[in-house]
Formats: sequence, C-alpha cells, structure tokens
Amino acid sequence: MRHFYIVLNGIPKLLKKNVDHGEVSDEIAELCSCIRAALFLSHDIRRNVKVHLVLLGERRDIVIDGRSVRYLSPDERSICMLLIKLNERRSKTPWRGVYVNEFKSLQEVFPSDAVFLMPSEDGVDLRQVKNLKEVMVVVPLTSPSEYMEELNHERIVFVKTWGRLHPSHLIIILNNQMDIAEEQEICTP
Repeated sequence: MRHFYIVLNGIPKLLKKNVDHGEVSDEIAELCSCIRAALFLSHDIRRNVKVHLVLLGERRDIVIDGRSVRYLSPDERSICMLLIKLNERRSKTPWRGVYVNEFKSLQEVFPSDAVFLMPSEDGVDLRQVKNLKEVMVVVPLTSPSEYMEELNHERIVFVKTWGRLHPSHLIIILNNQMDIAEEQEICTP
C-alpha cells in the first residue's frame, strides 16, 4: 500500500458556486492536483494508494482510501466537491471511502516504523532509494518547519527535486518510479 501524506494547515473554504464557475485559488488547484496525481492513473483509481490530508491547524487526518473511495473522478470539480463535503462533515463515520481521524501529535498519524520521502533541493536521487514499496511520501503544502520537530529525523530520506517542481509533479514521478520498481520485481526471475 502506498501512502501519500499531504501536509497543510487546513482546507480553504470553497463555495460550490465558485467551483462551478472554475474560480478556485491556486492553493486549492494544487491540492486537487496532488490528490489526482496520487489516486488516479489514466482515469482509473489506484487501488493500492491512500492519500492522507494532514490538517495541522485542525489536528485532523483525512484518509482517502483508493480501495473503497466512491463517486470521485480525476477532474478538479469532482475533487473540489469532495473537499467542500469534507469541510461540512466533521463526523468520524467513514463516508464514500473517506475516513477522518483526529490526532494530538503527528506521531499518531505517521507509522512508527515507516521511512518517509520528502522533497529537498539537495537530497538523494530517487533511483538510489532502496525498497520503494515500504516508503511513505510526505508532500508539504505548508512550511516543513511547522511540523519537522514532531517527526523522527532518522526515518526521513530527502529526495532531490529537479528545479522548481510542483508537489503534484513529485507525486507523479514517485508513482512512476514505484510502478517501475514493482514491475521489475514481478518480471525478475
């Protein structure tokens, strides 16, 4: 199972009217792109992916499970409508493959034995990371300094980003490299 942790302060307020007219902020557009890049492959849902929206300001972890998510398509409007519903719903009851968990510290959100990949300009080449199947990907949409103290630095591998890479592009590259690693594992006698 692949886990993408998209870390942000909170989901900005959205109005259905604005979404219908295509008037969304750059922040919302980037969040939608990250969700789309993690969950979708050629208009099909990746069943082996979980996307975690880690909301630091609200202390909530919203999990979109690729195995059970329903009524979600890769277009920006569909993802925005999901975000509107998530802002309205504060219930912990699972809904359409989306789960909400509250947390007190980030150690409750991240597995204790996981290895995390985080983007960095001076990190290692992604192709040098061993065993891509067992990593969790942290995609910061907020300043990492806000939560780095809470993470165990020994478990973080900083991967090199080539120039100014959008977070959604990083997710696409990581999914591609993980797909290649899985294919090679299957094809190797």
